[in-house]
Amino acid sequence: MDYLTRILKTFQTNPEFHYHPRCKRQRIVQLSFTDDMLMFCKGDLKSVKCLNKCFMMFSKASGLFANEDKSSVYFGGVKQQYQEEISQELQYVKGELPFRHLGMPLSTKRITIVQCKPLLDRMLNRITSWTTNFCLMQVEPNSLKVCCMQSKYFCLRFLLFQKK
Repeated sequence: MDYLTRILKTFQTNPEFHYHPRCKRQRIVQLSFTDDMLMFCKGDLKSVKCLNKCFMMFSKASGLFANEDKSSVYFGGVKQQYQEEISQELQYVKGELPFRHLGMPLSTKRITIVQCKPLLDRMLNRITSWTTNFCLMQVEPNSLKVCCMQSKYFCLRFLLFQKK
């Protein structure tokens, strides 16, 4: 993945490549989670071709290819004509937003507390499980409660109160 990141950095200077509007300031092109990857760019054919070319270079060098049965392309605010051109170029199925990843809906809009609740519940269940509880109680009796409250506060603050 480091090689892919290095290749993507070379495309930052390519005049044909344009960042996704919400990723431009941070210069985000890709996010990886274990064996999943999300790649972002502006919804124009030139940017998509640049990104695809970059990924193909990575695939040839590493031997890692996208699983076409599990891969999709997602659009937000892109005209239908451009969506068809891009879908034809990539040969991926067009997905619908929001989709779920790790139990969280991923969308072009700000997520709500109701949408965050399943992830927070899973985190709290994991933290309060008897094995974690047993380990934490040996250190300090109040640490479990403090840990749960801090995790919940951090997640809510990070996910809901970000400035635009």
